Amino acid sequence: MFRHIFTVRKTEKAPAVKFTVDMPSSLEDVDLIRKRFGTPERMIAQACRQWTVSVAVGIRKRLPDEAKAEAYASHYCDNGAKDTFVQTVTIDKTEAVERFGCTPEQLAYAESKGVKLA
Repeated sequence: MFRHIFTVRKTEKAPAVKFTVDMPSSLEDVDLIRKRFGTPERMIAQACRQWTVSVAVGIRKRLPDEAKAEAYASHYCDNGAKDTFVQTVTIDKTEAVERFGCTPEQLAYAESKGVKLA
């Protein structure tokens, strides 16, 4: 068992009200699991829903590349580690100039921001 402390506000500007409740900290805390979640199965279902919220952030970073997003989701562990993914963009230099009218200064700026020019 552990003491979970949290605050809730009625509105964004309202004062926070502090609450303290006992929460299960292991599967042996059966009484608290039942008290807080109803059943162990429901506790697991709640954890799965929160996992979905957590993994969605990294998936969005990897879309529209569905293969990268799928690989991320299948290997994701919600252990608090920071996602180090950095989106990369590659642009053909000739196309950027001819099709989009980019100037050399704009291309240099894009490169300085991490855009790879081919």
